[in-house]
Amino acid sequence: MGNNDHKELEAALKKIRASYLAGVIVTVGQILIQMVSYISFGLSGVTDQNGLSTTLTIFIVVELAIILALCYGIYRKSKPCAIALLIYSVLAALLILAFGRLPLALIIVAFAAFQGIQGISTYRRLTSR
Repeated sequence: MGNNDHKELEAALKKIRASYLAGVIVTVGQILIQMVSYISFGLSGVTDQNGLSTTLTIFIVVELAIILALCYGIYRKSKPCAIALLIYSVLAALLILAFGRLPLALIIVAFAAFQGIQGISTYRRLTSR
């Protein structure tokens, strides 16, 4: 492996690292936001019917677990996980946009997943020689 290949491999690993870390940071941020909103609903005396429903809370937890699992797949350099995270992020962002909101966190995750795809592709190309 030449010097240029070594630099390209380092850049690919940096993209992979940035990809899974961005997904983890956004997910942890979402967890904190959900916890704060759940606590604030509870402290304000809002009942479960008017606040966060149990079904919605379960959906959010499952969604964040899936994102974390896909980020772990990117960490393990799995291209299908990076592609799945990109597809999920784009579809979820389009769904949220349809309701008139800007899904900044999902846009960040989609960009990070795209970087992960690029990094994993380069990594596999360079290490398969």
